[in-house]
Amino acid sequence: MDLMIITLVGKVKDQPQISVGEGGKKQAFLTLMLATERVKGANDQWVDKVTEIPIFATDTVADIVEQKLVPGQEIRADCSYINTPENWGHWKIK
Repeated sequence: MDLMIITLVGKVKDQPQISVGEGGKKQAFLTLMLATERVKGANDQWVDKVTEIPIFATDTVADIVEQKLVPGQEIRADCSYINTPENWGHWKIK
């Protein structure tokens, strides 16, 4: 098992999806868009290359996501990533 902790700064892509998981725990799923690289585009103008990162939150943080986050809003999220089959591919907001 690998554990990574990182701070992500980016913009919320779409309206977060809220659901209820096992044991009645609220879950929030969202996609964060991060400017990861600057590249030259048309007319030699610099443009940001965007990477989309799927993240989720549970319990109290899911409540905050549901109440406060809107598409296009810039946020900073302290996240953990656990590399196990059941958690593969998701960052979790701490």
